Amino acid sequence: MRDRRTWSADRSFRVRARGRAVVARSRIDRTARSEGQGVCVRQRPGKHAARYRQDRPGQRFGAVVDTQLERIRTMKELAAYGDAERRIQILESSKDGSRYYLEGGALYTHVDSAGRNLLHYVDGMLAVLRRTQDVLLLGTAGGALASELHRRGSRVTAVDDCPDTFDVARRWFHLPEQVECVHADACDFLASATGKWNAVAIDIYRGFEIPEGVLSARVAQSLTDVLHPGGLIVWNVAADVVSAPADRVCELLRAAGLRPRRLQVVCPFEGNALVLCRTSLNRSPAAGC
Repeated sequence: MRDRRTWSADRSFRVRARGRAVVARSRIDRTARSEGQGVCVRQRPGKHAARYRQDRPGQRFGAVVDTQLERIRTMKELAAYGDAERRIQILESSKDGSRYYLEGGALYTHVDSAGRNLLHYVDGMLAVLRRTQDVLLLGTAGGALASELHRRGSRVTAVDDCPDTFDVARRWFHLPEQVECVHADACDFLASATGKWNAVAIDIYRGFEIPEGVLSARVAQSLTDVLHPGGLIVWNVAADVVSAPADRVCELLRAAGLRPRRLQVVCPFEGNALVLCRTSLNRSPAAGC
């Protein structure tokens, strides 16, 4: 079997694994459909949503959709939190004991019975953040990224504005006690933070969208302020590398004097984009591609 992590010819990092269930619509998807080269199928059984993309004509998705529906049928709900506006569900597979964190119908976290990550975009972020000593994580959900970073020796500060997130992550998803948890709005935290980190990882969503407040010049500038010189920014975008959400994140970072680049994390049916950039050692714009 091929290694899950490979480098493509254009130096984009690729991870062959499973990932977030919902992928935002992109220009690539629309073009493929208009040219008859692709099909998008959305299944929304209950609160669990999934999208599958076909890149070649003639392929069939029946087996894939049937597999996803069968997986959902074997799940049991362990707990539910929040209200109608922000509802969190914790599901467990009766087949393998893996657990899912869903918010507003979007899958945020999937771990095995031992709490090990099973989402491909998290693997991509881990690969980029390897050997990073101090990491600020904005957006926590079930804490899979925070847990994996801690296991690799990083000191992690996790920030989330949901009052139930950290209790959920520790009770159901094996978030280590050593991870520092801060209940706060990410924008307010960045504005008042006095500490410095080697890297900031951003994975903030409300349902299927990045909140408007996060996509601001204030936040982009604050990200550079909380980083040591040469610090790394890793921003997860649940969309293709060529998409409106990825474009907007890149524009914000460029406006803050940074030079972002995009990496496509792929698996057979889904994909996320990671937007990366570094602050310069002398705080001038960092080199990028």
